[in-house]
Amino acid sequence: MTKPLVRIVDDDEELLRSTAFLIRMAGFDVLTYSSAISFLSMDDPTRPGCLLLDHRMPCLLYTSPSPRDRQKSR
Repeated sequence: MTKPLVRIVDDDEELLRSTAFLIRMAGFDVLTYSSAISFLSMDDPTRPGCLLLDHRMPCLLYTSPSPRDRQKSR
């Protein structure tokens, strides 16, 4: 049986490595991506799993701010 998969997308390499290490130690399979573009171009969307995403990366997956971000700017 395949272990549960956690995908991590973050442009901070040190944080990416340390987070991946901790999640692997908890028994999960981990895939890491250093950008949203690499995630979108290299990931296998047919494999179920969880996504941990740094939503403040320079290259964002969305074009408009989230409701929480809009509240912070007021």
